[in-house]
Amino acid sequence: MQPIWKDCILELPVDDTRGNVADYRIEADGRTIYAGKAYPLTSGAAAVKVRINDICADYLKHGAFIDDNGNDLPVWSKTFYVYCWDGGADNLQAAVTFYNDWSYEPDYDPILDGLHFPPLWQFAWGQLIPFCQAQAGTLPAAHLTMQDGTEVEVALSTWDALADFNNDFNLDFSRSNREGAFAFLDTRPYPGAVRVEIDGLVYEKAPICGGFVLYYVNTHGGWDALPIGGNTRQSEAVTRYSLERAYDNGATYNRGRTNYLNDLVRKYTLHTGLMTDEESGRMHHLLNSPEVILHDLGTGLYHAVVLTGKTTEHKAFRSNGARMSEYTIEAELAQERIRR
Repeated sequence: MQPIWKDCILELPVDDTRGNVADYRIEADGRTIYAGKAYPLTSGAAAVKVRINDICADYLKHGAFIDDNGNDLPVWSKTFYVYCWDGGADNLQAAVTFYNDWSYEPDYDPILDGLHFPPLWQFAWGQLIPFCQAQAGTLPAAHLTMQDGTEVEVALSTWDALADFNNDFNLDFSRSNREGAFAFLDTRPYPGAVRVEIDGLVYEKAPICGGFVLYYVNTHGGWDALPIGGNTRQSEAVTRYSLERAYDNGATYNRGRTNYLNDLVRKYTLHTGLMTDEESGRMHHLLNSPEVILHDLGTGLYHAVVLTGKTTEHKAFRSNGARMSEYTIEAELAQERIRR
């Protein structure tokens, strides 16, 4: 098993009976997901090198495996089988298991190091606390400590439980999990919880919450969450389209110049709380994430958003004017909104 970012180069045999090329295909879940030809750089070469992680990356990331009912099956890890035509037969050349890691950290071990790297080990009441594990197995229970010191043991829920929300954004979120071993704790039924422990991971109740939480896929492929501790500003950038018509004061659609369409882009400016150098060092997992969900704790809705910041600043106490670090996160709603 290896991360998808790491080059995996296979030497595939060249077959003389098929025009001196390597005629190969890649299979996953019993289905051919790619078929192609590789040509050697020099004539007469017996083999050609192919970098297969680049080919497999999109299928691993976007869940290109569809079951018989037409459902997406996105995964955190997947085994790919490479076959090549050699000597009159379609022979298996290699079986490689990739996992969805884009950290570029050569020493990272998903089994030993886990899949969670939130900047703050905190939670806000009403949010989900994600739990991800690299290997499928029995899910651990969550242990909640209440304000009066009592403890409650709660079973984790699977992501499919989010489908009970009657909202398209929420349904999309429930389908964006990585595999069946990933689950979450819904904190809404436990307003008095001040501490949550899941498989040795400890979350404390956030002292301040601005009413929003960001869920995102970190660089190692796991889901994490960050409650927004500072102020949040919501605005809408409007692009207006107008049309010139003949003026007729008796008809509303012929009033000379008509604004027939408004294209609205909803924007959010989110401010985090203060962070130590260690906490700030984990912010790149969020700021560089291509998959981010904004949870409005007031309405209970989940919105897919895209982060619009052009740079990722790595802040530290010494380089930040001897002050603790805080971040401003700019995001836009991923769905188009129009007014006609």
